[in-house]
Amino acid sequence: IGSILRNSKSAYVYYAKEDRYNEAFSKKLSEIAKEQNITIMLLKEKDIVLPDDEEESVKAQEDISLLNLEMNLNFSPCLYYLDEGISKSILKDNVDREEIVSWLAKHPLSN
Repeated sequence: IGSILRNSKSAYVYYAKEDRYNEAFSKKLSEIAKEQNITIMLLKEKDIVLPDDEEESVKAQEDISLLNLEMNLNFSPCLYYLDEGISKSILKDNVDREEIVSWLAKHPLSN
């Protein structure tokens, strides 16, 4: 995800905590992604760890700083639309299927 922000690419990034509340949204989003043949990067709270290697750790810290600048990781679940490395839109909370489909249609990937 950090490389997308550094290299100014577009992507969908889904941030979720692991609980029942987030699980319902995750299931809907997964089904829609398969139906529409789109890739959504998953960022789970427990996956944000620093590597042991010092050089890789510095790079990971830079990526985390970029994430914190572009994405507010206080809300979960959240679906982010990143374009040119910048968070352009956020779909927050456990919305219904139609709202997810509509949001994705309004924010197509550019690359």
